[in-house]
Amino acid sequence: MKIEYDRKLGFENVMLAPNRSTLQSRKDITLERKFEFYHSPKKWAGLPLIAANMSSIAGEDMGRALQAHKCITPLHKYFSTEDLVRIFSDPSINTDYVWVTIGFSEKDLEKVRNVVSETGRNVNISVEAANGHIDKFCGFCYDVRQQFPSAIIMAGNSACTEVSQELVIRGGVDIVKCGISQGSVCRTLNQTAIGFPQLSCLMENSHVLHGLRNGNRRLGLICSDGGCKEIGDICRAYAGGSDFVMIGGLLAGTDECCGEWEYEYLDPYGNYSSEDSFTDKEKEETKKRKRCMKYYGMSSKYAQEKHDEFKNYRASEGTEKWVDYKGSVEDTLNSIKGGLRSCCTYSGAHSLKDLNKTAKFIVVK
Repeated sequence: MKIEYDRKLGFENVMLAPNRSTLQSRKDITLERKFEFYHSPKKWAGLPLIAANMSSIAGEDMGRALQAHKCITPLHKYFSTEDLVRIFSDPSINTDYVWVTIGFSEKDLEKVRNVVSETGRNVNISVEAANGHIDKFCGFCYDVRQQFPSAIIMAGNSACTEVSQELVIRGGVDIVKCGISQGSVCRTLNQTAIGFPQLSCLMENSHVLHGLRNGNRRLGLICSDGGCKEIGDICRAYAGGSDFVMIGGLLAGTDECCGEWEYEYLDPYGNYSSEDSFTDKEKEETKKRKRCMKYYGMSSKYAQEKHDEFKNYRASEGTEKWVDYKGSVEDTLNSIKGGLRSCCTYSGAHSLKDLNKTAKFIVVK
C-alpha cells in the first residue's frame, strides 16, 4: 500500500485567470489545428473535438454533422460490417473526420479488414477498452498497427503515464485517450474507488507524451476523455495540455444522436403533453416533438443488456439518465466554438494551439 499526498486537480478545482491580449476581436482566433503523428504518416487539420464513441451518440448522422465542422466522430463499435461498408462507400464521408471504433477482440479486427478491403478506404481507428492498463491491450494495439500501418490510431483509456508511453512506443498508438471514471454517466469511481482527477491526468500525460518524438513535429498526442460537464471544461482541457477533447454529455440530446427518444404530443387544446396521455391511435394521428433522450454509459447494465454483453462476473460501472432535447448539434458546436474563442481572447492566446502556453490556472478549491 502507498499513499500519494501530492494534490491532484479536476476541472472543478480551477479557473483560468485573464491575461493581457493584443487581439482586436475574438473572431481573429484560430481554432483549427494541424497535427502530424508518431506512427501514422498522415497529416490532420481541423478542430480537435471528438464525439464520444457511445452507441447513443456516435452514429452516422453525428459523423456527417461533425465532419462539416472538421470535428471527429469515431462511429460506435456496434455498427455491423455491412453498415460500415455502406457508410464508407459514400465518397461524401471524409475519413479524416469519420473513424471506426473497435473493441478489444479479433472479431473487431476482422470487421475493419473487411471494411478496408470492400471500400478501399484507408480508415482511421479508435481502439476501445475500459481499462487500457492491462498488458495485453498494448499487444492488441500493436497488432492493429501492424495490420493498418498508415491509419491514425487512438486507443485508451489510460491515466498512468508509463502505460501511455508504452501504448505509443510499443503499441503503435498515435493518440492516447486519457481519463478514468470522469464521465457524467460513469460510475467506476463509485463502484471501484478507482479514478484520477482529470486536469492532473491531462497535465501529467501530455508532459510525458509530448516529450516523445519520432521526427520533426511528430509527437505522442493525448485526447481528454471525460469530465466535460460544461463548455468551460473543454477550455480547461485544452489549456491543460490536451491535444484532442472527447465529449459525450454535451452532445447528448441533439437531433443527430442515435439514442432512444421520448416524445411529447399535441393535444386538442394546442399544448404538448407526455405520451402517457395519449392512446397508440392518437399518437399516430397527432403531431409530436422530441422531449428528451436516454443517455447511458457503455458500462451500464442498460448498455450491456442492449448489446448482449451482460456477464454475471461484471458489475455495472455506468448509469443512464434522460437528457432534455437540445435541437441541432450545429447550435451546440457553435456555442463550443464561441466559448473557445472567448477563452483564448481572455487568456491572451491568438490560437487554440497557443492556449496551453498562455493559460494560468487558479486553484479555487
